[in-house]
Amino acid sequence: MLGQVADGVLVHESEFLQSNTIVVQGRAGVLLIDPGLQRTTACLAILDDLVATRRVLESDMANVAARLADAETIDRLRALVDRMDELVDDHVTYHEHDRAFHDTVMQASGNRIARGVVQALESQVINTARYMGRTERSLCVASNRGHRRIYERIAAHDPDGAAEAMFTPTSP
Repeated sequence: MLGQVADGVLVHESEFLQSNTIVVQGRAGVLLIDPGLQRTTACLAILDDLVATRRVLESDMANVAARLADAETIDRLRALVDRMDELVDDHVTYHEHDRAFHDTVMQASGNRIARGVVQALESQVINTARYMGRTERSLCVASNRGHRRIYERIAAHDPDGAAEAMFTPTSP
């Protein structure tokens, strides 16, 4: 939201991040000044709430996916988990595959609304360090152990096990 603080000067305010962004409108156009973001307690609490909401929605979708997943979906999940084992030293590509894994589970559930909610929430914070977490190799390895548990429970058509595996944090 932009709030006007003086004639032609607007300040950006966000529910997710406290920002120092200033917009100055002049005859030649608009000048955007963004000296950076400030971390606030409210912002961190919102990120924690987002993670909790995502965890609940994805757990339910994993439960349904375990009941509905066909051979093609199971093969796709296995391929993603196997590939992520190879990518633990390349956190950027690892995280791309991580998102594809979660999206495959969400698609398999058939719950378009929950999938849309998760995607909309993530789109607001995906590039924040606190949401993405640390990127060390050991954390990617631990994360993929969790992904493998989710895959194994879905492949075994174990709804409760898949939900529990999805709900349990994957990193130490």
